[in-house]
Amino acid sequence: MRIKRWFGLLTMTALFGCVGAVPHFYLQMIPPIGCMTPETALYEKKITANGDIQAIQTKELYVQTPVLPDLVMAEVGDVVQKGQLLATVDVDTTQGILKQSIPASQLFQNSGLNGLDTGNLNELYTLLQSSGLLEGYGGILEGMGEFLPDASTTAKDLLASEYFYIPQEIYAPIDGVVTQVGLQEDILSQTSVPAFTISDCSHFIAKVTVGESYISDIQLGDHAVLTGSGFTGSYEGYVSKIYPSAYRAASVSAQEMVVDVEISISNPAPELKPGFSVRAEITTSEQRDMLMVPYEAVQQDEENVEYVFLAVDSGIVRRDIKTGEELFEGVEVVEGLTTSDVILVNAQGIEENEKVLLKGERKDGD
Repeated sequence: MRIKRWFGLLTMTALFGCVGAVPHFYLQMIPPIGCMTPETALYEKKITANGDIQAIQTKELYVQTPVLPDLVMAEVGDVVQKGQLLATVDVDTTQGILKQSIPASQLFQNSGLNGLDTGNLNELYTLLQSSGLLEGYGGILEGMGEFLPDASTTAKDLLASEYFYIPQEIYAPIDGVVTQVGLQEDILSQTSVPAFTISDCSHFIAKVTVGESYISDIQLGDHAVLTGSGFTGSYEGYVSKIYPSAYRAASVSAQEMVVDVEISISNPAPELKPGFSVRAEITTSEQRDMLMVPYEAVQQDEENVEYVFLAVDSGIVRRDIKTGEELFEGVEVVEGLTTSDVILVNAQGIEENEKVLLKGERKDGD
């Protein structure tokens, strides 16, 4: 009778964790196992993407003809205002260099006037007027008819003396920060390089690349959190643009198709700079409740069937389950469990109907 009563106490121990009246040597035979009930969590799909910080508005200021600056007043990193003087040009020296280095015949390239007899200046002026070239060079030849020289002056000499429009001063087109300077004092500039590049650093975006397999999950307005090694903390933003086409990008392991996504940054600080690398965690609009259990509670048999052990009535039983999303906090159970089930944690090696000492926490009312 005493033996039967002890086993009854052991059964109560397995169910409720009561150990007050059980002999010590029997407690040593009962393996302590943690227990818990599955937890419901809100699932939000998050997609990670990498890219860089870019200014929304950037202006590249070009000069139509090479110029010789005599004073460059702005440097990279300077904050400038629209209309602020950035550089002055030595117009006379620039004209002299251009006359010696560029033939005046270039004015007629692709104009349809090549090969014409331009010795008669009046005839040349009429042709230029009808062809539209008078307006094509900023109006510099517009007044040619008013100061026609004597007949001995050739058209080539006149055009060479006028040449292109050469600015005497260069001004900032927008408010912003100078991010590139293409002018150097006393060095003839190149027309293919911007004289100045100015970025509006009060408004930034993060341009990131998203793999083609994830892009369908992202929608305009999705929330994003931005981090990077060039700035402290994090910035919040939202997806403001999804590009319409994909392209092939080389990654560390292989080439993959990606799509560019723009993220507008809320309240950017001065520490952000164009070109900084950035990592974006985009939370998609897909949200649902999911049942979560710890990884250590889930086991798998020889046939790859996943299962957990439950504390049911007076014993321990096996329950087959189906899992879903695998997250950092645990694994989703899509079939086989409810929030009222008491599952065993770290139950490896336990057999069904074995007596165990439950030491976990259960919900109120269980």
